[in-house]
Amino acid sequence: MIFVILYLNYRLIVLWQLLYKKVVWYHMQLNRKVDKNAEEESVVSSLLSHIQATLQSSGVTLEQHSKINSVSGSYFGKSYKC
Repeated sequence: MIFVILYLNYRLIVLWQLLYKKVVWYHMQLNRKVDKNAEEESVVSSLLSHIQATLQSSGVTLEQHSKINSVSGSYFGKSYKC
């Protein structure tokens, strides 16, 4: 049973890491665009911050060149600020 939980947790972390890499790539593409959409950039930046917070709370370290964004909000009714 513990093995199954650890395995599922590992798979979930891998999915979060893949999502993080895709969002970083997309954020870089947005930064290259001439016609920038401020709302889209804000949403992507917020998403990136929440993914970073989720990965870091799981003990995963991010690439050293990645800037850590601050996050505030609520999760399951509890407020937090990272």
